[in-house]
Amino acid sequence: MSNSPRKTSRLLIFSVAILIALNGRFGAAAPEHIGQVTFNGVAVPGATVIASQGDKKLATSTNQQGLYRFADLADGMWTIRVEMIGFMPATKDVTIAPDAQPVTFELALLPFDVIAKDLPRLAPGSAPPPAAVRRDRSARSPASR
Repeated sequence: MSNSPRKTSRLLIFSVAILIALNGRFGAAAPEHIGQVTFNGVAVPGATVIASQGDKKLATSTNQQGLYRFADLADGMWTIRVEMIGFMPATKDVTIAPDAQPVTFELALLPFDVIAKDLPRLAPGSAPPPAAVRRDRSARSPASR
C-alpha cells in the first residue's frame, strides 16, 4: 500500500502535464492583428479594412483614432486592404504571428477627376440661380461710405 500514494501522485503529475501540453497546443488564442490608417499622419476614421486569406474574408472599420483590430486571424500570410471614399485603396501582405507588430497604412487621395466622375451631374438649366447678395448700406462703417 505504500506504493499507492506514490502512484496516485505520479498519475496526477502526468495528467496535469498532459493537460498543460494540450492547452498549449489547442487552447492558445489566435494572434490578433492591429493596425492604423492615416492620411498625412492624421487618423482616418470610418475606413473599411478587409483581411483575406484564400476564400476567407473578414471586414472591420477604423475607429476615431484610425485604429482597426482583427481578434482571431489564423497564423500565416493575409492580405489586408483598406478602402475609403476619396482615397486610393491600399493593400499589404501581412504575416500574422504572435510576435507581429502593428501595421500602418498611409492613404493617398484620388485625383479630383476620378472622384468627380461618379458625382451626380445637374442637367443644364436645372441649377438654382445663385443667391443675390444684398448689401445693407446702413451696416457699413463711416470709413467705407
